[in-house]
Amino acid sequence: MAREGKKTKGKQKIEIKVIENMDDRLITFSKRRPGIYKKISEITTLCGADVLFICFSPAAENQSVIQNYNEVVNQLEAVKEKAKALAQVEQASGSEGNCWWEAPIDQLNPGELQEVESHYEDLLNQLYIARRKVIEAMTSSIPAHFNPSTSPPH
Repeated sequence: MAREGKKTKGKQKIEIKVIENMDDRLITFSKRRPGIYKKISEITTLCGADVLFICFSPAAENQSVIQNYNEVVNQLEAVKEKAKALAQVEQASGSEGNCWWEAPIDQLNPGELQEVESHYEDLLNQLYIARRKVIEAMTSSIPAHFNPSTSPPH
């Protein structure tokens, strides 16, 4: 039985150079980008490496990418500050994984129970304050004519 010729070229080696046709360039970019992300994920998982990858799309405007980058940097700084503060609190309290909320309540003396209760009250107050701030932020973004709490009585 004679074998018919291939209908497609299959996988072929291409010359690495700038693709002149913009549509072809964008298509190639969109197809190759997931492969790069996969390789970054693999090296991060296998080697425990911290990787920063910035990829500018040929179609994207650089200004928006730079703004997104600045937002990510600011968020990273905030996370680092929170981690540093948490480490200081843990070091100051001398805790080695034993947090006040993990204490077995049935084994505490009255003074320790009072201290745990105080911690819970503080936490509850902080939750109330945070909830109030979220609600205020949500209601302040609603236009006055939609917000019943700020509309004049009829």
